[in-house]
Amino acid sequence: MATANHEPAGFIAWRALPATVSPDAWELKRLWVRPAGRGLGLGRALTEAVLHRAIAAQRKAVFLDTAPASMAAANRIYLQLGFVPCAPYNDNPVEGLAYLMKTL
Repeated sequence: MATANHEPAGFIAWRALPATVSPDAWELKRLWVRPAGRGLGLGRALTEAVLHRAIAAQRKAVFLDTAPASMAAANRIYLQLGFVPCAPYNDNPVEGLAYLMKTL
């Protein structure tokens, strides 16, 4: 969780992926920053924190799905941090998703 001015301002969540998707991989599941916390670098800091934890836990990759049209800022962060397009790895019914992964 991230704070700004001593108040909760954002969060991120992740989970282990089944080995059938990718052995030793995590999925970045949620990234959200309150409007008042946007523009402070919290999204990048939260995402980097998960990547550092994944490396420390000896994960091999981190996957995610995102909606670039409605989550443009998050999508930019992911691409800047080295995530690249990958094949869909889940059955998410949302249209217009981009599937990304980062090898660690």
